[in-house]
Amino acid sequence: MAIIRRLSRLFKADFHAVLDHIEEPEALLKQAVREMEEALLQSKQTIKQLEAEKQQISANHDELTQTLDDLSEQLTLCFNSDNDELARPLVRKQLETQQILKIISKKQASLEKQLSEHKSQYQEHSALYESTRQKVEVFSKENELNSHLQNDIFDVRKGPSEIQDNEVEIALMQQKQRFEQAHSNANKPNKGGVSS
Repeated sequence: MAIIRRLSRLFKADFHAVLDHIEEPEALLKQAVREMEEALLQSKQTIKQLEAEKQQISANHDELTQTLDDLSEQLTLCFNSDNDELARPLVRKQLETQQILKIISKKQASLEKQLSEHKSQYQEHSALYESTRQKVEVFSKENELNSHLQNDIFDVRKGPSEIQDNEVEIALMQQKQRFEQAHSNANKPNKGGVSS
């Protein structure tokens, strides 16, 4: 999750300003997104393991609670029969079961806390991942657009090889016509009667 924390700080800074100083920023960002995906998958796996462990501990807790209920009934029988000899091992087993139950209850509470923290982190990191992924998409599209624009400018500079012969002929005729009109206007006498 260290990569996610680093990227979180990265995106708090000016996104484009930072990228301007990085060589091949798109490749770096795509790699960061892949690392974030892997970290999210690992986090999801950890959550599944914790949930499975929680279920197992919960089942053990229920089983021990049932055992305590059974021991309590057996002790009631022993006390009703006034048989301390049979009651002693049951009391020992009851005390042992209660100790184990306390340990399991603490473990259960600890697991609940861990699970809650992991789920909260997973949600935060998922949001950061989605934001990063969207920024990478925008950045990629901007780069693609810039690349197309540069290619178009390059194509415009290549120019003459793409001009058709018929376009040259039409332009030539238009230039001749303008030239003849301009030349004929220059040779006409002025209306004021003064000839040049």
